[in-house]
Amino acid sequence: MSGECALSERGPWRIAVVGQRGVPATFGGIERHVEEIGARLAARGHEVTVFLRSGYVTDAPRTHRGMHLRQVPTVSSKRLECIVHSALCTC
Repeated sequence: MSGECALSERGPWRIAVVGQRGVPATFGGIERHVEEIGARLAARGHEVTVFLRSGYVTDAPRTHRGMHLRQVPTVSSKRLECIVHSALCTC
């Protein structure tokens, strides 16, 4: 194998990433992974959309390293924030 995705013959994928705080990665490890993997997938021609939590990003760009960025509101609650954000992203 030459390092290409086996399914790439079907055309580019549409990938949504939800649950993390924000990109560019300034918050923690998972955000760094999302940024690196998302950018590499976008560079291969896949359409990557990252849904950001609005409480953590202000004036975020609409794109970053080939990924589409979308802010989604959430509640300001330690226990509910991630689950509410993830639910709103899938609507």
